Amino acid sequence: MLEKPRNLQLLLVELKEKIRAFPEDISLLYKLGRLLARSNIWEEAVSVYRKIIEIDPNQTSAIIELGVSLSRLGKTDDARFQLERAMEVNPNSPSVYLAFAAWHEASGNVEQQLAFLQRAAALTPERPEIRLKISEIFKKFGDTKRAAEQLQILLNTNPELEIALFSLGIINIKAGNFSEAAQQFQKIIAKNPTAHDAYLNYAICCYQMKNFHTAISYFVFALKGLKKNVQARLLLAKCYEEIHDWDRSLLILETLSDEFRKDLEINQTLAVVYEKSGEIDAASEIWNRLRSLYPEKASFFLAEAKNLLRLNKYKAAEICLKEMFVGHPGDLEGHELLGNVYELQENYTEALNEYKKTVLVKEDHLPGWCGVAKMYRFLKESREEYRALQKVLSLCPGDAESLFRFGQLEKELNLPTCIERFRQVVNLSPGSDFALEAGYYIKHWAQKAR
Repeated sequence: MLEKPRNLQLLLVELKEKIRAFPEDISLLYKLGRLLARSNIWEEAVSVYRKIIEIDPNQTSAIIELGVSLSRLGKTDDARFQLERAMEVNPNSPSVYLAFAAWHEASGNVEQQLAFLQRAAALTPERPEIRLKISEIFKKFGDTKRAAEQLQILLNTNPELEIALFSLGIINIKAGNFSEAAQQFQKIIAKNPTAHDAYLNYAICCYQMKNFHTAISYFVFALKGLKKNVQARLLLAKCYEEIHDWDRSLLILETLSDEFRKDLEINQTLAVVYEKSGEIDAASEIWNRLRSLYPEKASFFLAEAKNLLRLNKYKAAEICLKEMFVGHPGDLEGHELLGNVYELQENYTEALNEYKKTVLVKEDHLPGWCGVAKMYRFLKESREEYRALQKVLSLCPGDAESLFRFGQLEKELNLPTCIERFRQVVNLSPGSDFALEAGYYIKHWAQKAR
């Protein structure tokens, strides 16, 4: 067993010697009791506090400390008896209520703990730490409304109390009340210009309210004190992204990516900014890394495949999508994209098969039916194309291009309804190329009728 620090042992010896000389000196006994409590010598502390109470039965503090010491020894019933006794002696003592709150906390009775803390807070408005504790308990159990109410009570009497402003600001951020939160952090900054955490949270509010230029200046200042704060750096990069300052955004994101190569949000943001800035090769490399790290996310395979398509790397895009289907069979967007890949390579039969898979997954998937119709056209299967276009027009009756092609097929099939399709195209999209061609058919039909 470790020895107690030498100075505490000496103090205990000295105090006990003094008490032998002055056995009824209450101030000496209190000092001894506190020292024993600091040393976790609870049995002796109990004896000392009992001694004080024998000398003066109305010593509320001693009765409370006796209750606390008994509680530490696990004698909860005895502890409660002493605390109730202290309350009888001094019913308006905040210390009694705080001791009772601690006793209920140890017993796991949060409701009673809060009740006694609130009584103590009402008796001691000059002690903000009590209401702060109440607020933290409410937050812990998800009751942010009552947590905010406690903080507001504090701010009503002390409107510049930084810790209350900060806590209320955080509650408002989590609740999405960014304008209110910004006001709390502004008050802190006005009083304490070096409160870098307040600058950070004020910047977060500005970012959420899409005030990106203001957010940038506050993130920059916050980072003077917080230096390597990842959240501040990432959001600063996102602000630069929003104002299309790609160079500054990429400079921050590339540094973060080097530090956190496996971080999902950082690398995903970097890939997106690469895409927006036209650096498709670099974006493809990041998506490739992410899909290797997070194969459970189909979106990363799809993003890489799209970039590979932009780079005309059709085979690589095909391989990427087929790897995705191993873990994500039947992915609708994946089959549609693979259909695009085959179509661009003029492999119309394979493209048709992929588009058909999309409408098997989702019967009313319009892009899938458009792809099916288009592939049947390339494969010169007019009747199948006609059926596919019927489905397209049932889903999107106002699509001028599909209506025009539908009219052409009806004309090829010698169906008289084709003229009505061409008239619909003219009405739907006057001035378009489809309308001009449709007008030609209408004119030709009229001449033929005469």
